[in-house]
Amino acid sequence: MIRPVRALGAVLLVAALATGCGAEEKAAEEAAEAMLSKEGSKVDIDGEKVTVEDGEGNVMNYGEGVELPDDFPEEVPLPQGDYKVNSVYEEGERTTMMLAFEAPDMESLEEHLRSGLTEAGYTIEDGMRIDQESGKQVHFTATSAVRELSIVLMVTPEEEATAVYTLAKAEG
Repeated sequence: MIRPVRALGAVLLVAALATGCGAEEKAAEEAAEAMLSKEGSKVDIDGEKVTVEDGEGNVMNYGEGVELPDDFPEEVPLPQGDYKVNSVYEEGERTTMMLAFEAPDMESLEEHLRSGLTEAGYTIEDGMRIDQESGKQVHFTATSAVRELSIVLMVTPEEEATAVYTLAKAEG
């Protein structure tokens, strides 16, 4: 199993080392690949995109150029407007991904996602809500006949937002 903390640490190391250009950047990529490969994972660093696959077939993509998984369900709503996929971690039938975007307020973002899920036939269960000066956070789950979904939304006062989606095959 990929050790996310170590993998993330290696990604940050690559980012720090790859601030050079040409041969220096290639050497930093090769060093990071070798370091992670010692953990039993296959590593591919392509510019600012890092892909790590462990011996069990679990895959983590992080950095620039990461895209939604090809099998991302059409009925699951995404944030409106432009968003950037920061990372995707696929472990068996569970996928976790992190998106970054701008959101004017938590309420409209949450309403957009909840109404889209309801229209798609999901049952929504409330989770946690945090409202502080540093930002707002909302967590809720949604379940359909074929899928379980967890969404964590975070919005700062500066309107910077992050959404973490975790999708899995429904139990039963």
